[in-house]
Amino acid sequence: MTKSERDDIQYVRDALVKEREYRRKKVWSLFSWTTTLLIGIIAGVVALSAEEHFTLVCEHRWLLTVAVVVLSFYCAWWLKINLDLEAAADRCICAYDADLGIPPVTTAWPKWLGYIHTVVLLFLAALVTIFVVPEGSSYNWLVCLPWL
Repeated sequence: MTKSERDDIQYVRDALVKEREYRRKKVWSLFSWTTTLLIGIIAGVVALSAEEHFTLVCEHRWLLTVAVVVLSFYCAWWLKINLDLEAAADRCICAYDADLGIPPVTTAWPKWLGYIHTVVLLFLAALVTIFVVPEGSSYNWLVCLPWL
């Protein structure tokens, strides 16, 4: 391999490293923004339910539910896209590393632990909070489900 070819490979590798860094920052921004909103929704409903004259009617529950669903699924979709692009950049970096003689560095991350799984758990927690918490244990939340 000539010096010029090696420099070209190093240049492309550096660009891929910057792409991977960009994707990681974008994933973190999406994740932190969405989880902050979901935790805010949960905390807001819990805090308002402590008010004596607070009532969350079925229409409001459904509006909150639609907002939580749209937010969560949109976030999960964008997280998936960016995580896939990050993984593709990482695979390319590993290929260039092999060409440059750089030993590979691999990390094992549990499949069940990650950004999307955390968003899904907060999504479920928000739904439970919307339908169960506001009226306490005496509230029959099934009245908001018209098909039952």
